[in-house]
Amino acid sequence: MQKIHQFLTLFLLTTGLIIGIGLSNTSAQAKYTQTPTSLRGYWQRPAKGDARSVLIIKKYKFEGGLLNKEYFQINTNDDWQIRGDKYLKGTKTPQLYVNKKNRNGYYKLGKVNTKTRWYLKKVKHNGKVALKSYVPNALGPAEGKVFYYYKFKGTGDFK
Repeated sequence: MQKIHQFLTLFLLTTGLIIGIGLSNTSAQAKYTQTPTSLRGYWQRPAKGDARSVLIIKKYKFEGGLLNKEYFQINTNDDWQIRGDKYLKGTKTPQLYVNKKNRNGYYKLGKVNTKTRWYLKKVKHNGKVALKSYVPNALGPAEGKVFYYYKFKGTGDFK
């Protein structure tokens, strides 16, 4: 009887220890910043020449650049990327900043610790689904302007 009691005690202690370690590891996982689901996808707007200005919004990534019509690829000289699953160097802070909708329906996205912010919301424009972009604090001629990006499937759907 005593051997059964010792076995049960050892079993319960081992089980409790395993469960305790498992729970402590899950709470220590890092938190990533996600983009709003309504904004996700591939978005384009006309730019200079044969290129298109492109925004690509995925679950943990916000990127943009110029898409070259001839090669159907983003020009690496003009692209940028902010990730919600990557941290600023030496911190536990994700690069991507996402603020909830404001009273005008815009989400605010940008890179942490910088002044550049994108105000984006999904709208209907000229009968098409569009991403309305307002950039109040951009440098240069884009400051205070509104741009419309239209949905496309990817580089094969370039128009």
